[in-house]
Amino acid sequence: SKAQPKLPPEVDNAEVATTDWFAMLRSKRFESRLEYLTTERGLTRKTLDKFQVGYDGERYTVPIRSGVDGPIRNVKKYRRNGSPKWMSTKGHGSPSMVAFTGLLAENTLPVIFCAGEFDAMLTNQKAGAHAVAVTATGGEGVVPRELSMFANREVFIGYDCDDAGRAGTDKLATALRKVGAVVHI
Repeated sequence: SKAQPKLPPEVDNAEVATTDWFAMLRSKRFESRLEYLTTERGLTRKTLDKFQVGYDGERYTVPIRSGVDGPIRNVKKYRRNGSPKWMSTKGHGSPSMVAFTGLLAENTLPVIFCAGEFDAMLTNQKAGAHAVAVTATGGEGVVPRELSMFANREVFIGYDCDDAGRAGTDKLATALRKVGAVVHI
């Protein structure tokens, strides 16, 4: 049987699209969209810039790279009160991957596994130089295939306190322990 890929394929033309979306979010036309992220979600402009958050005219966009400056493997799209709230770029949502792994490079800081992209961004913003936060692109119930970057790292799981969050926490904790992470729930 053929080995399953650990990451989704690269997104075609993603660099151009995400640059346009980044600029759109910061334009006068979408001022209220930017205000939602800074006021209601608590994200600073600096944080939004760091994670290259944009807006495509319908949804907020979050490019998901492999590694520090690796290729974009997915663009997660969010619409408040949308159904669904979060969407992946078609053909790039599977397999689930860890978002924001570039933050793990060249440090041994504790890791906080958050419930979603915006939660991870806000946690990184608040944690400063004390920890780094990541999230799984498939949601709390889907454990990413590639977790080797957490070997010998201290990992705190901060998923939601609902049934899905508790079940996801147990699955993720088991998988992280298998790769040698020191897990805290």
